[in-house]
Amino acid sequence: MTAAAGVLGTTTIERARFDALRRSPERDGIDGEDQSPGKCGNGLMVAGTWVSEGTESRVPTRLELKLLRGFELCCDGVRTDLPVNVQRLLAFLAVRGRAQHRHTVAGTLWIDSPEDRAAASLRTALWRARRVDQGLITASGGYLSIGSDVRIDLSGAAVRARELASDPPTSVEGVTAPVDFSVEDLLPEWYDDWVLLERERLRQIHLHSLEAVARQLSEAGRHALAVEAGLAAVAAEPLRESAQRVLITVYLAEGNMSEAVRQYDAFAALLYDALGIAPSEATRQLVAPCR
Repeated sequence: MTAAAGVLGTTTIERARFDALRRSPERDGIDGEDQSPGKCGNGLMVAGTWVSEGTESRVPTRLELKLLRGFELCCDGVRTDLPVNVQRLLAFLAVRGRAQHRHTVAGTLWIDSPEDRAAASLRTALWRARRVDQGLITASGGYLSIGSDVRIDLSGAAVRARELASDPPTSVEGVTAPVDFSVEDLLPEWYDDWVLLERERLRQIHLHSLEAVARQLSEAGRHALAVEAGLAAVAAEPLRESAQRVLITVYLAEGNMSEAVRQYDAFAALLYDALGIAPSEATRQLVAPCR
């Protein structure tokens, strides 16, 4: 057999193996689940390299990963259904925001599984993700990360919130509504520890940004939006005194002393009922001239 024939034979065998694997409902420990290609594209392994069917290179795809208000992956604007293990893998890598070692990923997502089984589950999830689109996940050495071309809504929202809460603060000239995400919006009904930790981190960024926005809008004389931002901060955490103090200050800045006193009295009653304590002296002094 010539060298060329040998390569051709190897390629033919690999293609046949791929076709058999794609048709089989049982592989990598998966039983009876639909493994049809996702809407982002299709491909196969030829001589150790992934290529799209009918071409020698993958057609670029616009990939958008949404984690706020629920998980969603869109490919060229079309929502794509994913197995749960792929959703969790993509969400974890997106939430972490930087490359993660395979052992960390497997140990976190399959924490109750033995190490070898967790590693196998990760390989299965990666295989499924790559069938959807090769650009979803980047592997470099022993590290995994979200593909550089994947747009993630969480990233933009968090960056904007940090900018608004920065010191010195970012200008609010373009703000027409308060920061448009809330702590409950991150992967609702997901209760993994890594999700809860990220949700709390975002909650703190969110609250600080709302307070900063309210102060800046008030100083700019845009009192209606300032009140809206202050109320959003108070609604997110009613016992947070800094949020209550900002809202009271906004009411005073627009000349609504009665609103300021009413807000203080409501907060004082809530604080006493919940914790048996009174507002701080700094907060009391805000409304003292109004009494």
